[in-house]
Amino acid sequence: MSASLRQILSELLAGCPWEWGLAPLTDADAEVRRQKLSAWTAKGYHGSLGWLAQSQAVRADPRREWPWAQSALVVRRPHGLEPLPEVRGAIPRLACYARGRDYHGVLEDFLRDLAAKLKERLPGLRTLSCVDVMPLPEVDLAVKAGLGWRGKHTLLLSRHGGSAANLGVLLLSEPVEPTVPMQDFCGSCTACLDICPTQALGAPGVLDANLCLSHWSIEDRDTSEGTAAQAARGEVLGCDLCQQACPWNRKHLTEVPVPEGWPVHWEDWVRILGPGAGSGPLSKKTPLERLGRAKLRQNLLRSLENVDLPKARELERLALEDETHPKLVAWLQGRLSEA
Repeated sequence: MSASLRQILSELLAGCPWEWGLAPLTDADAEVRRQKLSAWTAKGYHGSLGWLAQSQAVRADPRREWPWAQSALVVRRPHGLEPLPEVRGAIPRLACYARGRDYHGVLEDFLRDLAAKLKERLPGLRTLSCVDVMPLPEVDLAVKAGLGWRGKHTLLLSRHGGSAANLGVLLLSEPVEPTVPMQDFCGSCTACLDICPTQALGAPGVLDANLCLSHWSIEDRDTSEGTAAQAARGEVLGCDLCQQACPWNRKHLTEVPVPEGWPVHWEDWVRILGPGAGSGPLSKKTPLERLGRAKLRQNLLRSLENVDLPKARELERLALEDETHPKLVAWLQGRLSEA
């Protein structure tokens, strides 16, 4: 049955610009993931992502939640990646993946359409699509599908495609044969570990989310004060530094402009993120919408404090004049009381 599944997928995805692969779900792989996840969460490296610890059994073995699943189709959708900034903090920086339509919607639409076509060809097939919102080991499955290896920055990495990409997964009720894994070509390189301003990558392939600028700017809803907050210099939504430093991404680096209408400078961002100032249409169906106006405004102001404290205080005073979000109002009052 696996051969016909691969053949059908090859036909359906002919001409698709995205890479794809199939990975079996096996007991051996699940046990390896279980051990790694247990050790990682025991150290508290998941940060504020409590659901990672709570869902680790299913993340290690998706069959715990979806017992019918026997394999996974993994799709790799690349995105642009710009060169390292000459000066961190010259302007606010949003991770390159965030500059456009939210990838969750793009990949979900693609996978649902593909699932419908597959079911027409394989009656009785069961599927489940997932793009970052369910406890699935996306990177591990991509490695097992032959799409690359797990780089020292923890992301999927390949010689020809680099690491700048988003992943989508479609669980399938059909078995597939294992794929020959891609060789790991990181070698002795530690560029991604060396460039991280917080040493969030304390060891190859091990990320401490508590120190990660991406975690702080996106997942930490309290925008907590700590190492990441003190290290942010322009990174206000995500962080590309570890990928930008990776030699395997060197040939993929290109300018990634912000969408039309998005501000560029600190003052303009803080202004347009005020209540009723017009950020809604600019953020609609983009990662900005998922982050929220108040969270992004706070990220901007806190990051600016590390770059230009007098300017940050000036903009914080201006923001306090129109801000209505209770948590952000309290934060602004606290910062200005320290001035």
